[in-house]
Order: sequence, then C-alpha cells, then structure tokens
Amino acid sequence: MNKAVILDGQAMAKQLNEELKEEISKTCTTHFPTLATILVGDDEASHIYVGNKNKQAHSVGIKTQAFFLSAQTSEIELLALI
Repeated sequence: MNKAVILDGQAMAKQLNEELKEEISKTCTTHFPTLATILVGDDEASHIYVGNKNKQAHSVGIKTQAFFLSAQTSEIELLALI
C-alpha cells in the first residue's frame, strides 16, 4: 500500500533556489543569464507577476531587463523591441 507523502514546497523551493544560485555563480563568470520581460499595458496583476519574476531571478543571480510599454504600442513597435 502506498502512503501519502506531504512535501514542504517552500523548503524544496528554497533548496532548489540555493542550488541554482550556486550553479550560476560557478558557471557564469563572464556571461550571465538574463531574463527579459515585456509588459504591454497597465494591468496591475501583470505588473505584480512580472515584478515577482524579476525578484526571483535576481535572488538566484540572473540579471533582468524589463520593458514596460503602453497599451497603445503597435505590433510593429513591439516586434522591433523583440
């Protein structure tokens, strides 16, 4: 019979983040991974989401570049940025 195992998600995430941070610091000495985010419009939930992603990336040694564009940004302007 299988027994249920209760996992501590926060502890696992912390351990994985520490391992990732260590791996990044060991292997990325001249070039660093970068997370680029593009947010079009002023949706508050999206701003929170992108902010959390940037914060998490920084915590493990990943650089970030965030681009905030107005809702009126054209497809051509967006594609030029990408």
